[in-house]
Amino acid sequence: MMSTATPLHPDLLSIALTLRDLANTSSDIRKGKHAAAVLYKRKIITTGISHTSTTTSSSTHAEVDVLSNFEKLMTKRGSLLTTRKKFDLMVIRCNKVGQILNSEPCMECVEASKAATFIRKVYYTTTIPTLPTRFETGFEVFGCRLKRVFFEKHKLKTKWSGGGTVWWDGTKPCSKAVYVDEQHLL
Repeated sequence: MMSTATPLHPDLLSIALTLRDLANTSSDIRKGKHAAAVLYKRKIITTGISHTSTTTSSSTHAEVDVLSNFEKLMTKRGSLLTTRKKFDLMVIRCNKVGQILNSEPCMECVEASKAATFIRKVYYTTTIPTLPTRFETGFEVFGCRLKRVFFEKHKLKTKWSGGGTVWWDGTKPCSKAVYVDEQHLL
């Protein structure tokens, strides 16, 4: 039985496209420009971009940048909202012409997301239709429901950290990992 994916919520799609534009215009990284946002109720609270460090020869990843910006913002406001797990993190990667690319987090960014106890879900773009065990396991350990956002052929589908596929129409997830080919994304 073949399911048909329904589109990602329009607010989340709009945020993804906004982040794509931010990454393309603001990131000083030559290849693989990333932008990230902390979201509350599908609204952007703060953003971050991948950029080269001014003090070292390394770069700062968008996830680390946005989490740092968020904590500064909450400290400035004197807010205790960070004690509640109500925020989502979205990460987008694009090339110079604005094509959406894979933005799977590195292990350091997985650890940073784990440490941010206020993060409920992590969205990231990918062109790879399988969920690597190392990230699946990393996110299952701290109970964050990891959603993978697929931008293939302008149709979207998600993968949950449980390994199953969940369609936006609420179809029950599969019990084990599903390999998805392009025809399922139509």
